[in-house]
Amino acid sequence: MKGYHHTYAIDAAQLIIECRQNLKSILVHSPRPADVNPNITDLDRTLLSTEQLVHYHLLMLIEVINDEKRLERNFDSAQNQSSSAPISLSRSTTTTLAESVENLKQLSRKNGPRKINRSQFIPHPQSSSTKCNGESSATVKGSTEKTATDSLLFRLVVILQLALVRIDEAKSIICRRSRVSILFGVSAVTTIASTRLMQTHERSAANNVCKGITLVGILSASRNGWRKLCMNTRLLNTSLILEDWQQQWTLIESVGLVKEGSEEQCKRLLKLMPFQTKSTSIWGSQESFRYNLIKYIMDCVYASFGTAHNVNKSNNKKDSILMPITAAVAASFYAVVGPGAKSAQVLSTSSDYSKMMQDSWGLISTPFCKSFSLHASRLLKGAAIAERIKIAGISCFILSKDPCPALSTAIRRYKRRKKRELDQELDTILEQCPYDDSIDCRAVNFSEYPKKDLIFHLTGGGFFAHTLAGDIPYLLDWSGKTRAIVICPEYALLPNHTFPDAINEVTNVYVSLTNGDATSLLGFRPGRIIVTGESTGGNLAAALIVKLCMDRLIDTEGGLELSEKEDKPRVRLPDALMLCCAALNLSLELSPSRVIAHDAVLPSTLISTISNTYLGGISKTDPIASPFYAPDKILMRFPPTLLYASSEDPFLDDSVAFNKRLKSCGVECDLRAAQNMPHAYWGLGTAGFPEARKVQIECIQWMVQILFGKNK
Repeated sequence: MKGYHHTYAIDAAQLIIECRQNLKSILVHSPRPADVNPNITDLDRTLLSTEQLVHYHLLMLIEVINDEKRLERNFDSAQNQSSSAPISLSRSTTTTLAESVENLKQLSRKNGPRKINRSQFIPHPQSSSTKCNGESSATVKGSTEKTATDSLLFRLVVILQLALVRIDEAKSIICRRSRVSILFGVSAVTTIASTRLMQTHERSAANNVCKGITLVGILSASRNGWRKLCMNTRLLNTSLILEDWQQQWTLIESVGLVKEGSEEQCKRLLKLMPFQTKSTSIWGSQESFRYNLIKYIMDCVYASFGTAHNVNKSNNKKDSILMPITAAVAASFYAVVGPGAKSAQVLSTSSDYSKMMQDSWGLISTPFCKSFSLHASRLLKGAAIAERIKIAGISCFILSKDPCPALSTAIRRYKRRKKRELDQELDTILEQCPYDDSIDCRAVNFSEYPKKDLIFHLTGGGFFAHTLAGDIPYLLDWSGKTRAIVICPEYALLPNHTFPDAINEVTNVYVSLTNGDATSLLGFRPGRIIVTGESTGGNLAAALIVKLCMDRLIDTEGGLELSEKEDKPRVRLPDALMLCCAALNLSLELSPSRVIAHDAVLPSTLISTISNTYLGGISKTDPIASPFYAPDKILMRFPPTLLYASSEDPFLDDSVAFNKRLKSCGVECDLRAAQNMPHAYWGLGTAGFPEARKVQIECIQWMVQILFGKNK
């Protein structure tokens, strides 16, 4: 209970109170008990039972805090006066959930989180992870235990946020329906009464008016009936989700995931638990429909490539050519008849997951897709700069919506030099060019270069592919709103390159950007730097900070911009970190989200394939391979961090636990989640998903605050 971080429990309790208050306001509009919508009463009863579980948990937290304070006071009293009587604290006597919330808030404010001296830094004595010795030299024990309770409470917060939206929607439909019914009733009675007072030749026109009013009433009633059907389905789904959560909570509380020897038992119970199926009908929620559409597409992809691998089992050149053709034919077939259970069969019985993932996920990472996305970004997104250059020997995408004359000039110079290299004229042209990325440019006056903010983005793809083609649209939106340059390194991929090749290349590019080696190549020096990453790119983004600290690549004072005694800037940590569905933990240990999640893009069965293929014989708890296991001495050095997760993401529990650890280390950190979104959903905003667009707006606002907030 150290640290007194009860944010999720308090947020869940407050949302329950708000949901029940809104439900009561709906019940007030029902004049008779028989007119009450049964789905409203079912949801209210489900919320009541959920409230009882959360209330009991809050009372337990209050009791534990009081016990700890009592022991501390008794210990202090025993030191000051050995003969003094023990000091007792009164037990909690709260009777309502709201009172318990206020009591817990007061206790949290009195104790508060521990304060960390961020200038204190003890780096790791040696960088063993980059030596690939197969053993983790900095395995953290005890501090990385996941709290399943926190994960479930955070999941409850996401569910209740959605429930609140559904209740507000039901309230508007029910209240509006009653007003519309009264309006049409009054109009019909008035028209009929007026018709009886009219002359015979005037009644035909009045009858036509009555028919028009009747037709409008029928259409309005049909529309209201459809909206009511959708409302009932969504309320029912919300109740079922809450009931499933109650089962999970009861199981975790009774068995526990952190108790020794109970992991396998809890895993079996979670798998055997009869979770209730959510409705996927067309009158269900639009969010569920969009999610099921993505799942249908991904099931078709996995089923088609699984079929193609079964047909072309050999690895000769002929079968490698026939593979995409067979997959395309199979995809056309499954798109028409549906994948059925073929996708689950492929994911559970495939003998070569890595090959299937390379073929299926690698479609978006082909050179054609990357080049096409660059050219399309100039036309569709108005990119001022969309180029590809090498920094520290690594190919990188350079994106900017804001015209940067210095960068444009540097890129043109880079292209001219590369063209001369292709023409094999470098041996005869003796040009003193300080802009070659292979030359150590220490004689350059860095203060003469303009400053530009950077977004250092690491794309996902399971270490098998780069999803740059899907990332470029929203990266350009980020660049346009923040006026920052986006740099995306094309790090080494599986299966030809395993750990630590990718993180070493990412680190080399970042170091080259911050220490000034790439300044003359790009034509500007970096100002503020925000590191972003999605999925496995999020793993590399967090691992970058861990590696900079463990390998002692940064200045212990935080990295100075440019000192008077030195003519070159020092390597420094980024100013902010933003991750989405980050694969922070590549170990195969148990967590509820990995057992019960059914993500459309990343099924839990593929996590072991990614981890085993990427790490090989390296320990899965190595802090650079799995930043989740970084020690507190490293985590306290992290910059302000924003984490995004999904309700169906198998890495949800890892994000919840990592967020809690960062907060306990004094890092400014926030965790947000989206409901009914698949793994790695940042790019879905371009496809028209409103939930992803909302997240993109939040990301832009957060980055603008980081880049310009301190100057306002």
